[in-house]
Amino acid sequence: MDCKVAYNRAYRQANKEQVYEIERKSKIKKAYGISVEDYDRMLKGQGGGCAICGTTVPSERTRYFTVDHCHATGKVRGLLCTKCNRGLGMFNDHVQRLQSAADYLKRGM
Repeated sequence: MDCKVAYNRAYRQANKEQVYEIERKSKIKKAYGISVEDYDRMLKGQGGGCAICGTTVPSERTRYFTVDHCHATGKVRGLLCTKCNRGLGMFNDHVQRLQSAADYLKRGM
């Protein structure tokens, strides 16, 4: 058993990019029901950037945009940068609360 663990660890270390892409494909399909090709089409349809702010930089740490989805229905809405995704998350997908925050910001201008 220890030999297999050591082999797997060495393989993952030697093939980081390949393993990362395989895990990414699996995660996107399992979590959101879309393929990497679907993801790529969505990103192209969004002009290559975040669906909210348009940035072409997903985050400081990751190479990919977050798949945003409705937590009630599971329906995929678009691809977001980390900042926009976290911002929406802080409002718990509550549209009226988010609108109130936007109105508040407008009053301060």
